Amino acid sequence: MTHSEKLLTSLVDEAVRRHYSRRQIIRRGVALGLSAPAIAAAVSAVRPLPAFAQDTSNPLGVDPAVLEAEVAQYNASCAA
Repeated sequence: MTHSEKLLTSLVDEAVRRHYSRRQIIRRGVALGLSAPAIAAAVSAVRPLPAFAQDTSNPLGVDPAVLEAEVAQYNASCAA
């Protein structure tokens, strides 16, 4: 097991034991020097996304028009 794998395992164990929020997991992962994909793996291991029925049309309640506008605004700000 590599050093990064040990850090990731200890982060997940600590997060479960201490009931960390997603934000706390990310902060701790950054402090440990873990990569973004490793931190994402830790978050999903501790706080998995809920499963939704396949026939649910909009399970998260996100308005597609609002989301599209926000993505366009973000992309425009990155291009500037």
